[in-house]
Amino acid sequence: MDKTTVCVIDVEDKVLQKYVTHDINLFLKYLSGKGYANLMVYASGSWFTSGRINKSALYNNTPIWVAAYGTNQPGVNGASAWQYTDNGHGLNTDFSYDFTGALSGTIEASKPDIGTDEVPDSNKNEVPIENDIGKFVQESGRYTITADSVPVYTDPTLTGTAGESLSKGSSLVCVPADRAAHSLMISRDMYITADTAKVKYEKG
Repeated sequence: MDKTTVCVIDVEDKVLQKYVTHDINLFLKYLSGKGYANLMVYASGSWFTSGRINKSALYNNTPIWVAAYGTNQPGVNGASAWQYTDNGHGLNTDFSYDFTGALSGTIEASKPDIGTDEVPDSNKNEVPIENDIGKFVQESGRYTITADSVPVYTDPTLTGTAGESLSKGSSLVCVPADRAAHSLMISRDMYITADTAKVKYEKG
């Protein structure tokens, strides 16, 4: 397995002892010692809020992936990813938001903006268009939401809303959908705008 593979420890078995941070850290330290750098801890939000997992004591500040259904936020400060349903669009499929890129192993490239100006890479044959209002990107690859929120649609023409939105800083893989409507497909029957005033193309 490639050392850049994202490795997640799933902590939810009821037979585990009450406080499991130490045991989680043993797993994390072992994998880190084997050269795996993209590690995550997955658990229900209640495991963090009840103290069964002490987020601040996790080895090397390992990112957390929180499962929390029926709410409008993960409920745990500093969550890198949020699994918000296990039945997305009635497909019996888990849906998650990847806020920082941790799930895709691109966390360094997807850190939230801290106010520094990005210097365009002169080696790329691209014209920087992230700040140009009314322009659109139609490339397959990773995108970051730059607007405060971006609505999700159920069709590529962006006419039927899904009643959901992606918050600023969310990172996800998209493919071009309807070029006339300037839309991107984020998953089956889920689409967002390709407007560069709202989304930023990171890489292919």
